[in-house]
This record gives sequence, structure tokens and C-alpha cells, in this order.
Amino acid sequence: MKRKLAYIAIITSCTILTANTSIAQWEQVGPIQPPFVIHTAVSSGKDLYVGGGFSYYDSASPGGVFHSIDDGISWTDITKGLTNNYVSSLLLVDTVLLAGTYGAGVFRSIDKGISWVHTDNGLEGALVTTLASFQNYIFAGTDGNGIYRSSNNGTSWTHIISPLTTLRSFASIGSLLFAATYGFRSSDGSVYRSDDSGITWTKVKQCYGGEGDLKSFGTTLFGLTDGGGYRSVDSGITWIPLNDYFPNVRNQDQFLAISDTNIMYSANANHDAGIYISSDTGKTWNYNFGTDFPHYSIVNTSKDLITFASNSLYRSTDDGLSWTEQFNLSQTFSLIASHDQYLFAGGVGGVYRSSNNGMTWSDIDTIPGAMSSSPVWFTNNTLFTNSSGRFLRSGDNGTTWDSSLTSNFGASDLLFHNGYLFAVNGSMFRSSDNGVTWNQDSAGLSYYGEYYSIGSIGNTLFIGDNGSSSASFGIYKSVNNGDSWAESDNGLTDKYGIYVFATVGNNIFVGTESGIYSSKDSGDNWVLSKNGLPPNTIALTFIILDNNIIAGTSENGAYFSIDSGKTWSPKNEGFPQSPSIGAFTIKDNYIYATVSAGGLQGSIWRRSLSDFGINSVENQIQPDLSLSLSPNPTTGIITVHNAPANLLGVSILNVLGQTVLDLPHPNAPEFTLDLSKLPPGTYFARFSLPSEVITRKILKE
Repeated sequence: MKRKLAYIAIITSCTILTANTSIAQWEQVGPIQPPFVIHTAVSSGKDLYVGGGFSYYDSASPGGVFHSIDDGISWTDITKGLTNNYVSSLLLVDTVLLAGTYGAGVFRSIDKGISWVHTDNGLEGALVTTLASFQNYIFAGTDGNGIYRSSNNGTSWTHIISPLTTLRSFASIGSLLFAATYGFRSSDGSVYRSDDSGITWTKVKQCYGGEGDLKSFGTTLFGLTDGGGYRSVDSGITWIPLNDYFPNVRNQDQFLAISDTNIMYSANANHDAGIYISSDTGKTWNYNFGTDFPHYSIVNTSKDLITFASNSLYRSTDDGLSWTEQFNLSQTFSLIASHDQYLFAGGVGGVYRSSNNGMTWSDIDTIPGAMSSSPVWFTNNTLFTNSSGRFLRSGDNGTTWDSSLTSNFGASDLLFHNGYLFAVNGSMFRSSDNGVTWNQDSAGLSYYGEYYSIGSIGNTLFIGDNGSSSASFGIYKSVNNGDSWAESDNGLTDKYGIYVFATVGNNIFVGTESGIYSSKDSGDNWVLSKNGLPPNTIALTFIILDNNIIAGTSENGAYFSIDSGKTWSPKNEGFPQSPSIGAFTIKDNYIYATVSAGGLQGSIWRRSLSDFGINSVENQIQPDLSLSLSPNPTTGIITVHNAPANLLGVSILNVLGQTVLDLPHPNAPEFTLDLSKLPPGTYFARFSLPSEVITRKILKE
């Protein structure tokens, strides 16, 4: 599992966070993409709509309707208002957009999906499989309930009594309407014909293998079955097999599409997957374009053709003769970070950057090396990522990258601590020059250990072991910057699955396979934190807001604690069902999260800090205005004045909240801090007292 600790120092002496109160729940931000299982697509002018769904067994699983006005380059999620997210069919009739769902009937919009009305008059709960417009009527085919017809653009529906039960598709030629039924869900997979606008139906073709997709091209009718493809030039009276021209198919996994001049057939992945094209009304066919998946929809846009092949969108500018991939719908983000005016997201496909709070993203294409999965961290004023199994770093927000680092390993977690950069990815590595060179340090660690998480409190380092031997499971700690390690997991009921660490005041937290634990004595003893959490909550990431903590969990979303983990409350409003959160970060007035749920993998969401009670930072963290620092800005040495007598210690944190310097128990009202070894940038001095924390911002020149 991916996990990431984000500790954001938002507490300053001069900064007020002005919350945007219009956001009362989590909302998905860009890059917004359709679900990676597309079932249907329609277009009119510049408006392109797609519908899909991950699972028709779960109406709340990711899916819905998405709208594009730039031929699929960018998308808007217009699903809000649908009570069922599994969209099986879309239909445009003039300015009316209809969405057929598998379980909730048909929804209707007259404002391009901004709002939806459930047209349940006669169709309530119907499993809609297909929609079609014919003459002055709208037809809805269902799974098990036959055909419904509407004479008022989908406002109300009439059930048509007929021998048809489970519908796959409709097609029309002149005044004739055709319907194909599913053979594997009904007792009669066949093609039917109606000459009275769908009132009565006559069987014109028996398909013992089950009928699949049905399309018309001029006066020619095409149908696909388990036994192959057929065409009819006499309105379905006789049928000519097409088996000699393309492979046999399975009726549930193949599709037909019509362009202006060609007819296209999409084969199943198990039968020479790809697109076959005919320019002579189906007399001859040519294998045109191959992928590993069937193409679920092919649709005309205002400029060209697009097709959806499982998890990708492909575009053709020559009427289907050639295709190029526009983007991959399975783009997922595992880690997210922020710095200056940018958000950074790393995951499958590379590293992306946003300068407008996540609304739009651009691929950082300056990274050398091929990448399939690229996590991203910002630590010690440096942006890091993995590329081709090694580290890269950037000091200019990803514009250029230093590829001279000597590492030949990637990382699952990074931590800057006491002047060293630590990395874990099965083994533990340490760098004293901000990642240029690395040493592998393992004194005291198990030979069988596999280390994937790292954290710290004060001068103590912690590392989580998920090794191949049960004898090595657990937590190890070091008090000498990783020179030696000792086991430190007393109180953990299950030592397997150590995913993430976080520090809140004098407490350190760890997310494990068996729950969230905390320690008040630098890891000597651990106590299960469970009040308000679901049983066996697995925390994959933490983020610290002043003395509050948010846990991102596996399949249980976000939980918030304001009392150092004694009690927790869910913060999941707006999330899809059973969300898993892989990472947090904060920028401006928002907290950002990478979220996976069902078919929605690694999407980016945000929520206003005001929902967590963060409105005026200054009022929360300035209990002692007499404590001061000078000179500030500083070139290295800074003096602390009027330190409280009960001061327990001072920690210097970078902009990600990572501890870079510690000074325990100064025992003096005035003392100095030496920041000369730290690179220029913004830091935060945290003064820990028995019942509060005072924070001051430092600018290092």
C-alpha cells in the first residue's frame, strides 16, 4: 500500500487563513476524467457527453455522466443529481439530454447536465440498457421489463406489452424500428421489427447464440451475435454472415459504430481485439486498429472521431483509418505535495503540476527516464521523484531536474531529519548532501526486514518493518540519526503492516494493519487509539493541523481528532463510498487528498480548512506574545528572547512540517539557534510547553 505523512506548518505569527465557507464537503478537483469504464457516448456540436460505471451491483460506485466542450481534452463531472451512478445509455434529442441507468430508470436534463430530473413516471427502478429516438418517440430498452416509450421527450413513459424482455439495442431504417434482445439473459436472443412506432413487434431473425449490438447504415442493417456478424439489405428478411471478414465474437463484448462514411466493428479482447472498418457497407472489412480491450463507444465530435477502449480515449482525424491515444482514463495519483504557488501530484504516468489549486494540471515532461509510477515529495526545499528506479530532484518546482544523484533505488517514503535525508524502499538509506550520495545503514535492523515507512519525534527516528519473516515485524527506533537501531514496539497487538508515522506535540502516531497507535514516551510503549474509529482502521497517511491530526484510511475515508487521538470523528461528506486516502497536503485555504474508491483510482479531492475549525490561525497559536526571535530574517544564528520557564524543547520544521533541527530543554530565557547548515527558505520554530505549542515563522536567507 502507498502511504504518506504530510505535516504542514500552517501556524505562523502573521498569517490569517481566510476560509472559503462555500465548500461544506469534499469536492473532486482536476484532472477530472470520466470513469475508466465507458459504456456510452453522444455528441452535438461542441458538446460531448460520456456515461459509464464501474459496477452495476453498486449504484454508488464511481461512474456517471461527464461533459466536454473541447472534444474530450478536458471534462466536467455532471453526475450530481443522479441517484444511480451506473449510466448505461445516453441520448440527445434537440436540447434534451437523457441518461439511462441500471437500476434507477431515466434522468432528464435540459441544461446540459447542470441539473437532472428523475423521470420515474412508469419507469421507476427500471434497469435501462439502451435509449433511442425514433420518429416522435423516445424508446427505453430494459433488462427484464421490455420496452418503454415516451411521446414527450422522456418526461413520462408507457410500458409496451410485447414478447421482448431484455433489450440490447435499437436501430431504424425509414419507417421501420428494429430491436435486438440479449440471448444470454432472455430465452430468445433475436432481432425484432416494428412498423407501427413500437406498438407491435415481429421476429425477423432468430439468434441461437444470442443477439448483440445492432446498427443501421443507410438501408443496410448490421447485427452481431455469439456466432459472428450478419448484415441485411432487405429490412431484416434475410441475413448474410460476415464471419469471413472478421473473427467470431461474444455478444456482450462487441460493438458497432457508424461514422459519416464507414461502419466500424470493435472486437472482444479474447478475439483479436481492435477495430475493423468497412467502407463498402460491410461487403469487405479491414483490421484497422488494435488494443488489449474492446472499444466501448465510437462517436463523432465536432472535429473528428473518438473511441473509448476500456481505460483510454483514442482520437481519429481521418474517419477511423488511424488512431492516436489522447489520454489514459486510468491515470492515478498516489502522492501529492505543495510548494510556492504549485500543487504536485505523482502517480501512474509521471508527475503533474497545477498552478490554480488543482483545477487544471500539466504533465512535467522535463523528467528524464521512462516512468510507470512516480511518487513525489517536497522536503528540505527540494522536489523529489522516482524515475526508472532512481531519485531525481528539482530546486525550481520541476522546471529542471538534477539526474546526477548516485542512487540506484526508488523510495516509498522520504524524511529530512537533523540535517540528513532518509529514504526507505525495503532497505533504509541515508544522505548527508540532500540526496546526491547515499549510504545504506542497517546496524541493529533485521536481516529479513522490509522497511517502507519512516518518522521522527525530537531526536528519535522510527522505521516500520513489514519483513518477510514474522520475527522481524514491528517498529525500530534510532537516537543517533540511524547509526544504530533497536526494536521499539511494546504494546502493538499486531506488528505487521507499519504504514505511516506522525508527530503531534509530544505524541507520535503510527498507522498499522491492526489500527492507529500512539506513544507519549518516544516509542517505548504504544497504546491503541480507537475511540470513534471503525475496528481495525488502517491509516495510510496523516496530516497535522496545529495540534490536531487527520488520518487518511483504507476504505474508511478521513477521521479527525482534536485531542491528540483520544477521540476521532469522520470527515467524509462528499466522498464516494468506501474511500481510501493515500496522501494529504495543504495549500492556501484547502486540504487536498488523493482518493481511491471502486473504479475511481487515485483522484484528487479538496476541502476547506474551515470545515476543520481552521479559520484564524493567529488566534489559535499566539498564547505568548512576549516570546520573540531576532534577527528574522536570519543568515544562520537566531536568538530566542523571553522563552517560557516551562519550555520543554524547540523544534525547527520546514514548510512540510518535517523536523530538521531539535533543541531539547534549553533551560534559559534566552538562547540561540544555529540554522547555518540549513538551505535558504521558510521554517517554523515550535516551542513545546506542557499544555500548548507556540510557533514562530523564520526566514532563512
